[in-house]
Amino acid sequence: NIEYVADAEAPVQIACSFEASAGGTLPTWNAGSIISVNGAPALLMSGENTAVGMFGPVAAADAYYAVSPASTFAGLNGSLVKVEIPASYSSEATLASVNPAVAYSTSKELTFKHIAGAGKIRVVGAHSLRSLILQSNGDQRIAGRADVAMNGSDFTVSMETKVIYFLLFLQLYFMQHNFL
Repeated sequence: NIEYVADAEAPVQIACSFEASAGGTLPTWNAGSIISVNGAPALLMSGENTAVGMFGPVAAADAYYAVSPASTFAGLNGSLVKVEIPASYSSEATLASVNPAVAYSTSKELTFKHIAGAGKIRVVGAHSLRSLILQSNGDQRIAGRADVAMNGSDFTVSMETKVIYFLLFLQLYFMQHNFL
């Protein structure tokens, strides 16, 4: 549940969309979507299955820093937003629920930009996987805490130096589901 505590100004709703994908398509909002705006959760009020969703209630502000989904929000310090890029997720998770995006605006209209990617691997038929390894290129991060410096429309993403690999998680997942 989202509870709004009275502030000096009435709460507002924020119009949110995503930048178009490389293929030109616009993602749509799912029922129950929750984003984080200036560190507080905001619920999709209208716009389910459309490219523009109205989120609220949001405390009126001079600037809005947002993260989608809210579950990946890890902190806000000025214009530096901390985001947790999931190192693991269930096979039932939607890509929208694990693919973090950020937005910044001084108006009540936000356009989210993805800062990471997510994917699913589906094995169909009588195939058997013995192992699956996904790792970064050299010492590049693929998951974990990311700092996003949001300066106007230009965002800079940096990550801690510790490298995370998915190998252990995937081996455990496949063992639990009798793939190994």
